[in-house]
Amino acid sequence: MGHRSFPVKGSPRKRRQVRAGARISGDLAVIPLTFGNQSDWSKNVPAAGGCSIRVDGQDYAATEPEIVDRADAGPLLRSAFGPMERASFRLLGIKQYLRLRVVPERSNQLSRSRGAPG
Repeated sequence: MGHRSFPVKGSPRKRRQVRAGARISGDLAVIPLTFGNQSDWSKNVPAAGGCSIRVDGQDYAATEPEIVDRADAGPLLRSAFGPMERASFRLLGIKQYLRLRVVPERSNQLSRSRGAPG
């Protein structure tokens, strides 16, 4: 399993890349919030209304950010992560997740269809 990172567009002056364990299931992404909703990026994404994410080499526009608890994230967690990963979230004390609606970014799809490296 490779690292997944996404640029956070939370500030008009900054664009940062943050490594996160993002997973996609259908048109939703879920990111375990290791430090809860207290990290800068977990505050910036909802404030900005979304971000861009890259998962397994595919770029996505991510909107409708929502911080949810384990119960609300449950069905999405079960479809996106295996049982060992979900158990590790409990062992690590992860109680909050960032849920986002995702759409593949068109420019990435076009470059792949033209044979350009993605």
